[in-house]
Amino acid sequence: MPAAIWIKMNLMLTSDDLRFFHAVAASRSLAAAARILNVSPPAVTQRLRTLESRLKMQLIHRGRRLLTLTNEGELLARHGQGIISSLAELDSALAQRRGEIVGQMRIMAPFGFGRRYVAPVVADFRARHPRLQMELMLTDRLDRASSDAWDIAIHVGDLNNTMPSLSMRRIAPNDRFLCASPSYPRLHRTSRKR
Repeated sequence: MPAAIWIKMNLMLTSDDLRFFHAVAASRSLAAAARILNVSPPAVTQRLRTLESRLKMQLIHRGRRLLTLTNEGELLARHGQGIISSLAELDSALAQRRGEIVGQMRIMAPFGFGRRYVAPVVADFRARHPRLQMELMLTDRLDRASSDAWDIAIHVGDLNNTMPSLSMRRIAPNDRFLCASPSYPRLHRTSRKR
């Protein structure tokens, strides 16, 4: 029987390191990176020190207010993002062959409508496709949100051609009716404005 040979590889970088540094590089401060990564600021500082120690180079300039990348940090951020994107594409291609849906989907919807109708659909879809990362953002101000912030937006009302480059589809009518008891108009007379 052939003997098994185990070789321990001491990798300088892992995909987790690249994702971590991407979050740091995209942030204005380590505290902002901590919020993105959902960890404490000291945890980000410690992990960054460990990464810099392993690579034997400084990746960021630690200023009082803003975080700036060193030349090496810029190189890592730029190439690291390409590697992360390639890994995500490979993962997606393999998942498609298995018949799975993977990736990320960001949905924007109005507060009331989103909570009542969209959130249950998103929860059900996420349960059926656990490898799909779904994010539901509720806001009544679609016009103030950058189109880069969402993949699908649900809007109730007129868009007034404020976003002509988008592909839009009407999914349901939004008919509204003004109703009052027969006595209301007599008791609360209003003047008609012309």
